[in-house]
Amino acid sequence: ISPNESELTFLSGVATEENDSVSRPLLRRAVSMLKSKFAAAGNTDIEVLVTLGAKGSLHFGSQWSAAENDFANEVWLPHETHIGIYNLASPNGRPVDTTGAGDCFRGSFVGAHYGEGKSLTEAMKWASAAGSLSVEVEGAMLSMPDRLKIEARIAEPLLDVSFS
Repeated sequence: ISPNESELTFLSGVATEENDSVSRPLLRRAVSMLKSKFAAAGNTDIEVLVTLGAKGSLHFGSQWSAAENDFANEVWLPHETHIGIYNLASPNGRPVDTTGAGDCFRGSFVGAHYGEGKSLTEAMKWASAAGSLSVEVEGAMLSMPDRLKIEARIAEPLLDVSFS
C-alpha cells in the first residue's frame, strides 16, 4: 500500500504530523497501526511506501515491526528505507502542479521494482525522479516523464532531507 502522509493518517487513525511537520515517531506509530489492521484481516505480508512530498518517501518492508519504545528512535530501523528528493528545475525550485504526481511516483516505483527488478532503493530513486519531473509541468497527462528524462534526473544528486 502506498499512501501519502495524510492518507496514512486517515487509514490508520493515527496522526502523522505535529506542529504542521511530519514526525518519524508518528509515522512509525501509524504504520504499525495500519499493519495491525491488515494482519487482523489475514494479511501479514504488507509493505508500506509513504510519500512525504518535500521530505521524500519512506518504505516499511513486510518484515518491519517496531515496539512502542522504538517509535522515537533517531536512527532508521531495520526494514525502513528513506529516500530524499531531487532539486526541481522549475522557476524558483517550487512545484508548478502536483496533479498526478503521486500516481506518477507509485506507477514508476511499481514498474521499476516489480517490473524491471530494480532494488528497493533504486526503485525509490526512480520513483522520486519521476515524481519530481511530474511536478515541474502543469497538467496530469503532460507531466508524465519518459525514461530518458527520468534517467537524466537520476544522474543528478539526491538531496538528503531529514526529519525527526
